[in-house]
Amino acid sequence: MWMEFIAMNVHSNIFNEPRMSPNQRTVNRVSLAHVFLAFALIFSQKPFLVQAAPPPPETGLDSPVNLSTSFETSALAGCGGQSPSPVNESFEQQVVELVNVERTSRGLPPLKRVSLLDQASRYHAMDMQQDLYFNHDTYDRVNSALQLVCTWDVRTSSFYTNWNSIGENIASGSTTPQSVVSARMGSSGHRANILNTTYREIGVGFFTGNYWVQDFGQRYSIYPLIINNEAAVTNSNAVSLYVYGTNFTEMRLRNDDLTWSNWMPFQNYTSWQLPNTTGNHTVTVEMRNASTTRTSNDSIYLELVPTPELGNLPETLTFTYNVREQKFYPSLITLTPLNTGDSTTLVREILVSGNWFEVTPVLGSTPEAFEIKPKGKFTQPNETYNGTVIVEVTSPENVEGSPHTVAMTLNVIDDTNYAIFLPQVIKSTP
Repeated sequence: MWMEFIAMNVHSNIFNEPRMSPNQRTVNRVSLAHVFLAFALIFSQKPFLVQAAPPPPETGLDSPVNLSTSFETSALAGCGGQSPSPVNESFEQQVVELVNVERTSRGLPPLKRVSLLDQASRYHAMDMQQDLYFNHDTYDRVNSALQLVCTWDVRTSSFYTNWNSIGENIASGSTTPQSVVSARMGSSGHRANILNTTYREIGVGFFTGNYWVQDFGQRYSIYPLIINNEAAVTNSNAVSLYVYGTNFTEMRLRNDDLTWSNWMPFQNYTSWQLPNTTGNHTVTVEMRNASTTRTSNDSIYLELVPTPELGNLPETLTFTYNVREQKFYPSLITLTPLNTGDSTTLVREILVSGNWFEVTPVLGSTPEAFEIKPKGKFTQPNETYNGTVIVEVTSPENVEGSPHTVAMTLNVIDDTNYAIFLPQVIKSTP
């Protein structure tokens, strides 16, 4: 196992300096022995580079490579502009989430993953592997020799424009997202990039041969909205939001293309409810002050985990007793409690209030039915009797919909013409 890391960072101070074009920026190189100078430059907000000196480079491939005898021409040439497909998108997403764990655990805001920086990172990871080099700047290999094409910031700018701050970490050799983030946090230059509060956005690229690239940035007038610290999936429709910005006074939110919430005071951190349906959901925020309005959005996949729920029971039941006929209508009602949430068997018991009916059996489990049967004789018409049937799940605990109460009513009448008609049921033979 071997590993190499380089971290780079370029700033243009948005408050004190005009935005500089790539040709106007200067990049100062320092060795590991000058790490204290690098820290001083971090706080100066001037363009700078932090380089952790690697050991003598190796290819990191499974077998030795002889550049003079065998070399496959890279599919990428030039200074960016192409968008390679992801090799392992899960690895890339895990790096984003792990970076945000490092930031939020220190009270720093999370970073928003954006496709422009993903493309820049994937391009460079793929280019390094195919042209067999390890450097922030972009090279093409011509007749087995490396030729500089452009500097790293020019290449990143071909994907990610209108920026006022960018940075980059590269690594090779790490085999998992956890190991590469852990190693970067152990390196002062990489850690400074990961925890830099100037950045608001991130992109990650991974390519075959364990080449890893992280690109960071902030763009003018872009105020990202981030759901659940940029997690890809959630199991709960209750989510947390982070909204970048300092000068806004009000904001409002909405899910997907649904109705906006009321305007509320602007705040960076807030809680929100997604629609209670499985699928991809987009939250949009609109922010404003006296002179400016901005919008931003983020998406997350809500994967609701099935949970037990007691269902298939009515809210009310009504019986009628005819004094002249001395009969109940209906004479019996059968109910079948079901677990409408998942496939778990629900063990239930029934509690009864009222002496004019009986329930059997009072103990059981889904999907077993129980019967409610009125009883007794009544001589005074125009009387009404009430009661309740309470169905409660005893196992498992804390089941949604339990206990469920059915309100019972008995109406006593004196009517020679009273009858109940049930719909005809016809069964056809296939």
